Amino acid sequence: MTKKLRAEHAMAEAKRFLGQHGVWYDELNPGHLKIGRSINYWPTSGKVFIDRATGSRVDRGLPVLEAVLREQGYLQGPAAPKATPRRSKPITSALSGQADLQMPTVEVFTLAAALTVEVTDTPQDHDHD
Repeated sequence: MTKKLRAEHAMAEAKRFLGQHGVWYDELNPGHLKIGRSINYWPTSGKVFIDRATGSRVDRGLPVLEAVLREQGYLQGPAAPKATPRRSKPITSALSGQADLQMPTVEVFTLAAALTVEVTDTPQDHDHD
């Protein structure tokens, strides 16, 4: 896949994600989406930057954009579950100096409260006299 095709695919995926969640955005220039007044997203690199913040987020990609959108109040409710967690490749001496190394990703899990109900066919004796 060519670099241009990867960029177009990444942009289409980001626009689809934002559209599915009802989040309005502007495409300021090819490869750059502006969400609200302060969130910037570059789908090709996955970089997320919030205006007036120092530097961009270390982690990259749509999961990071989703987390930022939740932090900033653009998305409500629980995060969509991931079908397959993405694992980073180990860094070995054979890979040193290559430009396509992946940064480790951060996985966040939210525990939900559970209610357990016991159902029995035997009626309980409520006559305590």
